[in-house]
Amino acid sequence: TASRASHAQKVGWYGGYKCFVMPTHVIGRMSGQKTILPPKTDVSDHNRLKPMKGSRKAWLASVGRSAQHSSLIVVAICAALAAPLLKIMNLSSFTLYTHGKSRAGKSSALLAGASVIGFRQESDLPNFRGTETALEEIPAAFNDMFLPINEIGLLKGTAAQRYQALADLTYGIAENRGKALSLRARSEHDRAKPEWLC
Repeated sequence: TASRASHAQKVGWYGGYKCFVMPTHVIGRMSGQKTILPPKTDVSDHNRLKPMKGSRKAWLASVGRSAQHSSLIVVAICAALAAPLLKIMNLSSFTLYTHGKSRAGKSSALLAGASVIGFRQESDLPNFRGTETALEEIPAAFNDMFLPINEIGLLKGTAAQRYQALADLTYGIAENRGKALSLRARSEHDRAKPEWLC
């Protein structure tokens, strides 16, 4: 009758939608005596969510109040709220790009959406300053969640190379699975292709 606990391999839905694993805590409970814990992580992980603070009431008074003045912020919040529903509705991942002049509010809208899953400041958001391999790993860290990637201007290379990097990322996200790595390059329990919905 001893209780049992195990760490989830990744964030997202478990137990037939009975519980949702976040990077720092679990919402809901698995049936039976088994307890599921958040994934074991370290500081190098892509999903670097800080411990959540605040309340729904405070969020509505700050982010929610700002949203009523911007359709872009509303779209970002709706995308964040829709992400956990993709698996339930049997839909694929999708990507939304926002484009506009500097100071048009693109990063503010992205941060508003990201606040739904716990990000509190722009410097915490994943961005495009990374290798091709790192960009391929990010979606798996946001399984069943909103994936906010900031600052497309950080992509290196020519316009054609940046376009190709974005196309690869977009199609990779829509494919819902990453590349299979060499068996020697992965730990024994994690040799399958990483999968996600985001």
